[in-house]
Amino acid sequence: MTVAQVPLPLPNAAAEVPEPDSPSAAERRLHALLNEYRVANHLKPVALSRSLSKVARLHAADLSTHGFTDTCSLHSWSRDGAWTSCCYDQRHPDTRCMWNKPRELTPYDGVGYEIAYRYSAGVRPTAALQAWKTSERHSSVILNLGRWSRHKWKAVGIGIDGQYATVWWGEDPDPAGYWK
Repeated sequence: MTVAQVPLPLPNAAAEVPEPDSPSAAERRLHALLNEYRVANHLKPVALSRSLSKVARLHAADLSTHGFTDTCSLHSWSRDGAWTSCCYDQRHPDTRCMWNKPRELTPYDGVGYEIAYRYSAGVRPTAALQAWKTSERHSSVILNLGRWSRHKWKAVGIGIDGQYATVWWGEDPDPAGYWK
């Protein structure tokens, strides 16, 4: 007499497999640090948007491959992608070239506002946050201060690739949802 072998289900097997394109550990850490900084300044945390994270990751990868120049800043996009290229010149910025990227690349219908960071030895989330905290321009975006006080962030996306980190902020809910 033989005993039939019945495969036993693996407990929570699906929970152990990461979702495609899910945020890296460094991206999740940077998200946590940004929210800790906001909460310490009496602001609500911002959910990690799938759409804005896609834009952030695409831009960090584009910067990692193509870099930037003195004229075309970190907010510029190369000609080598499924997007409209643009040179974001800090002296004469075309904000639409940056702000419209979420609409161009994802189902996110709102505009996106980006902060970016580069460190030649590679991005560390704590160092990126520290650099932004000590920059009035960047800290103002994170904490909705000054000209950013009228903005209420409902979504944030984070991308890290090599020497580059980009964070995209949005005022609209993300129809594609949020990472947990």
